[in-house]
Amino acid sequence: MRIVNNEHQTSVSMAEKKRTDDSGQKSGKKGGSVFAGDMRQQEDDITRRRKKLLKDAMKPVMDQYKSDGEIDRGMKESRKNIEDNTELMREANEAIQELQQEREKLREAHGVAPDSQEQQDLELIDRARYLRSEDRLDEMSEEELTRLAEMGPLTNYQKESLRYADVQAEYRSEIKEAKEVVLGESRSVEGTKQALLSRKQHMGKAARVSEEMKKSAAKEIAGMMYQEAKDHIDEEFKELQEEAEKIAEKKKEQEEALEKARDQKKEMEENIESAAQNSSEKDELLQEMKKIIEEQKLLEEDTHGIVVDVTV
Repeated sequence: MRIVNNEHQTSVSMAEKKRTDDSGQKSGKKGGSVFAGDMRQQEDDITRRRKKLLKDAMKPVMDQYKSDGEIDRGMKESRKNIEDNTELMREANEAIQELQQEREKLREAHGVAPDSQEQQDLELIDRARYLRSEDRLDEMSEEELTRLAEMGPLTNYQKESLRYADVQAEYRSEIKEAKEVVLGESRSVEGTKQALLSRKQHMGKAARVSEEMKKSAAKEIAGMMYQEAKDHIDEEFKELQEEAEKIAEKKKEQEEALEKARDQKKEMEENIESAAQNSSEKDELLQEMKKIIEEQKLLEEDTHGIVVDVTV
């Protein structure tokens, strides 16, 4: 079958044939045809349906890939956060150490001995401030608390040193926050590792679901294609019958013409044979007449007339 565009018909196998009927007039019967528009529309519908079914079939796998991608991205982000906050803690510890060295230099500059009361009071104040920031001031002993309460005004050295201590406290706060982040992200990474262990199982399951959906899609598409063929089978069969009828009529006409030609040939052969026999008889008659003429010595002009009459 040859398909053409919607504006034209579909030729079914032979071009239109014309023949002459018994009255001598030409008549023609156009072979059956189907329009390609409906077929193309059904083919487009099947194509769209196939794409959708395949897309749906791939969804479980794609969703798993997406989930895996999110896990991978989460792992990378967690590791990056651990790395960044670990670096932050390292830098903060270095800063605290440097500030402590500055406080030592300050002590030496003020001439305060390491075991002096002024230094011991400064260290007691440092500890009290730290515990207070942690809401743990009650961990100090009664003696320490009493000494703190009865302590006189801060010296210039103690004030300057405590300013360094304030900056150290800021770094310690950063370290505390960074440590919480690292612990949280570490727990997240451990949980993700467990998820990764079962990822292959999930992917295998998704692949099996996808394969079953593909098989189901293939059956549905095959059914649609079968239905499309079934819708056109009656019309195509009718066209086949019409064309077969035309060819049969043509063959019948050709056979009749051939039989007529055979009869004509036979008649001609009989006529030729009859004419040949007549010609032989005429030759014999002429010879006999010539013989008679010679014998009777008839005049030439009289015999000529007789010969002419006989040969006519």
